Parts: sequence; C-alpha cells; structure tokens
Amino acid sequence: MPNPKWLVIAKNEFRVTTSPIRSLRRYYPLMLAGLFGAWVFYLAPMLVRSLMSDFEGLIVSEIAVAVFEIILFMFSVFLTIIPVSNALKEEGIGQI
Repeated sequence: MPNPKWLVIAKNEFRVTTSPIRSLRRYYPLMLAGLFGAWVFYLAPMLVRSLMSDFEGLIVSEIAVAVFEIILFMFSVFLTIIPVSNALKEEGIGQI
C-alpha cells in the first residue's frame, strides 16, 4: 500500500527543514522533546511561580483553559497548512 500524500509531504518537509543539520537529523525529534519537556516541567513553572501572586494565579487558571484550547487549535491549523503551502510553493499552480 503506498504512503498517504500527507505523509510524503511531511517527510519531504522534515528533510528540507533539517538539511543544514543532516548529521543530527535522527536525534532532532528527541532533542526537541527533551527541550520541550524541560521547559514544561521545570523552567515554565519556576518562572510562573516567581512572577505571580495567589490572586493572579486564580484568575489565570480560569482563563488559561480557554486560551490553551485556542492556542492548540491555531497550532494544529498552522502545522496542517504550512507543510502543504511549502510543498505547493515549489510547484506551479497551473500544474496542480
């Protein structure tokens, strides 16, 4: 069974994006996951604790759920549109 079109586009986009660091391409997702994990579980909570009082924390916790949903939606739209857009940029519109 052939690969779905989105998977072919995603692989091509990953290869084009990581072409300057070809030797680290295999470890790149692991490095990003580690960096993201360190940010989420260590750095961000430490930063928030140092900047917020209890009242501000209560207000932000109520608003944060809605804002987080909106951010996740926009991020998923971004991740869907950008690789397709970059793949189509190289093709002529008349060909498609």
